[in-house]
Amino acid sequence: AMATLQVNAQVVKTPGSSAQVVVNSSMPNRGLSKSQVESRFGQPSSKQGPVGNPSIYRWDYNNYSVFFENNIVIHSVAH
Repeated sequence: AMATLQVNAQVVKTPGSSAQVVVNSSMPNRGLSKSQVESRFGQPSSKQGPVGNPSIYRWDYNNYSVFFENNIVIHSVAH
């Protein structure tokens, strides 16, 4: 049996710039805690940090990385 994965993504262009931000609902959203991310998305392949003040952590998954300030998601970035 084949499974179908639906991915919702939105590309947002920054005015006056060629930069693009991809908003993808299959990645953790801003504001989630580390425990919420782990329960919804599983164990990351690696964890890095803390770095700096406030403490920044990075969790790496197969197709994206999640950045935390202390215990809260601040960004998820597709690879």
